[in-house]
Amino acid sequence: MILHPSKTDYRGNIISQIFFFWLERLLFKGFKNTLTQSDLNSCPKEQRSKELFEKFNKHWLVELKKNNPNIKIALFKTLYFIFIVGGALFLFNLILFLIQGILLRNFISLCAKGDSVDEISTSWRVSLVYACIIAIMSLFQSIIHSTSFYLIYSVGIQTRAICITAIFKKILRVQQSVLHKTSIGP
Repeated sequence: MILHPSKTDYRGNIISQIFFFWLERLLFKGFKNTLTQSDLNSCPKEQRSKELFEKFNKHWLVELKKNNPNIKIALFKTLYFIFIVGGALFLFNLILFLIQGILLRNFISLCAKGDSVDEISTSWRVSLVYACIIAIMSLFQSIIHSTSFYLIYSVGIQTRAICITAIFKKILRVQQSVLHKTSIGP
């Protein structure tokens, strides 16, 4: 169901995407009043189950020709780009976390030293540089963390949409006479 075709670009520019400003208007509207379906944006074309399933089905048909077809491989080939970008951002965030720990250790050891008056002026400047670097790294970590988790959750939601569509299409292909003899679920 397409709600508002004019609202399909819900994410906005790069700054809006990084800081999730595109969501602010909807949250504020929901705070003031109860949200209705007409308040929601339509789903982007690349995230609709029809387009996702068509993309998946191409990879799945190739996979079915093999001796041991694997649905995980077909799903990965369908969503590999988003998964790799989200995973790379998550890995980069972990590396920043380790570097930040090393910088924090150096900063604490520098502040804990009992230096003479001459050394205090130079250690103060170095401590200030460490503190600024740690603060900037924390900002980048929060941006990268939220973006990577958004991408990884997006892969999960798209995987779910693909699997549900595949199951329903399979059920629709089963003849009615077979449906009366077997159970679809528990």
